[in-house]
Order: sequence, then structure tokens, then C-alpha cells
Amino acid sequence: MASRTGFTPLKLCTAAHAGDPVPGTMLELAAGMQHEIFASVLGAEGNTFLMVYNPSETEAGGWEVMEGE
Repeated sequence: MASRTGFTPLKLCTAAHAGDPVPGTMLELAAGMQHEIFASVLGAEGNTFLMVYNPSETEAGGWEVMEGE
């Protein structure tokens, strides 16, 4: 489960390594949105890094991730 706690939309994906480039397609969470997301939707099986991208240069984008059952 991912929840948006800031005011700017954030983009999410997973990666195999922390320094991997940001892919062209990412899941976007709008401000105030709460969404149950399976890791398989965010990237390849085995990816262990959650990448969160804030496209705004001025707005902070808060987020919270909770592990599902």
C-alpha cells in the first residue's frame, strides 16, 4: 500500500540496483491518493529497490509505504 502525503504527484517503480536509470514508464500517485500496488506492477521480479521520483523542483512530495499481507 502506498499513500501520498504531500502536494505534488510522485512516480514509483522498482529497480534491480540503486543507481539504475529511471525507466520511461512509472506508476504515478496524485496528491492525497492511496493505492494498493503489487511489486510486480512496478518492475521486474527480483527488483529490491523502490524508486520514488518527484518531478517538481519546488514542491515536497511525502509518501508512505506499508507492507501488505
